[in-house]
Amino acid sequence: MSDPRLPDPELDPTTGALHADFTDYALPPERSTPSAAAVVSIILVLFLVIGAIVFFATRSDDSGETVITDNAAAITLTLQRISPNSNPIPASIIAEITGPADAPAAFIWLAPANAVAPAAATAVTDGNGEVVFQWAPLERIDPSSEWRSDVVLQEELRPNETLAAVSSACTLNRPNALGGGETTSNISIAAEIETAPVTAARGVSYRFPGHDFLPGDRVRCEIVAGALNIEPATTLAPETALESTTTVVPETTLVSTTVPATTQPPATTQPPATTQSPATTVAPITTEVPATNALTTVDARIDLSTFRNLIARAGLREQLGRDDVRITLLAPDNDAIAAFLAEDGAPDLNDEATARTFILSYVFVGDILESSDIAARRELQFEEGPVRAIDATVSPITIGGAPVIATDELTDLAVVHTLGSTFATAE
Repeated sequence: MSDPRLPDPELDPTTGALHADFTDYALPPERSTPSAAAVVSIILVLFLVIGAIVFFATRSDDSGETVITDNAAAITLTLQRISPNSNPIPASIIAEITGPADAPAAFIWLAPANAVAPAAATAVTDGNGEVVFQWAPLERIDPSSEWRSDVVLQEELRPNETLAAVSSACTLNRPNALGGGETTSNISIAAEIETAPVTAARGVSYRFPGHDFLPGDRVRCEIVAGALNIEPATTLAPETALESTTTVVPETTLVSTTVPATTQPPATTQPPATTQSPATTVAPITTEVPATNALTTVDARIDLSTFRNLIARAGLREQLGRDDVRITLLAPDNDAIAAFLAEDGAPDLNDEATARTFILSYVFVGDILESSDIAARRELQFEEGPVRAIDATVSPITIGGAPVIATDELTDLAVVHTLGSTFATAE
């Protein structure tokens, strides 16, 4: 039986043999039907590809910045903590998000990358004093949707820290409801500080009164610190004891006189002389002025506000303010600490133990070393960290690789020198 896939055979009229074209004809390949296993494999691959696209669409890249490829519903809140002279302040901020009433937990965190909704997210300010929170509805929705959310921020003020104001203006950029561009306006952020002595750590909550966050909103706020509280020591005047003076009136002796007849009257007796009371002497009031120390200088320097805040965070104010020790303090200024925190792998100075180690690595206890004393040395060992080499052959002099940009701020119990950078991590 002939193969139905072959053409009809043709005979050569001359030879009677089959035509050469027919003998050279190759059979077409058999067509195979895909198996069920192959179909399942293809479907699984498609699901994996789609899942990978969704995963990387909202994942942070290696640079730490949030990557959003197609989520126009993302809401971004940037908060900056700065000092009165615009220097960054290290702070740890907690953000708590609440979605619509019918679905308060229906959102995802996009930044910080390690946050998991609906739990609150915690982030630490960077070298610019900034922290970024970013979230979005659980379902990707149209940017014009009325999906609303509310945010409450929390921070802990260190002892003696204050805020410049309890209400500040924030910039809001919101997409136009009809599409095409966005509208810029101002909203308020209000601070509510815990009722506690200013000398103790106090919690503060930040809210946005009368404002709901909509998909696509971008908000930026600056929280400016106030002047550091410095409570003067109260000196009580010593109690003055007034000397009591008692005057004893001399006893008067009466003389019995017998008057005989024809006798002249006796002579008149003069009263005794009166004794004057001695003058009362009032002791002068003496006020003892407390001795100045390293904190006297640090508290008065605006460019050392970050170092001052770290001292408080580390719980070292009492130790550095003692009146029975002599201290040499080398304090990196605000710019030096900001540059240090901006480096890769910088330590978390929001941690009390880490802040304590950092501060003590700049404290020399036991003597007041002026710049001439330091220049005469080859090295110096601080309370923490390795021995730091001193190079007096360069100008300005360096300690542990850090330039000394201001020197010899003397107090009764200490001397403060200012550094233009932090020490090298190791030598």
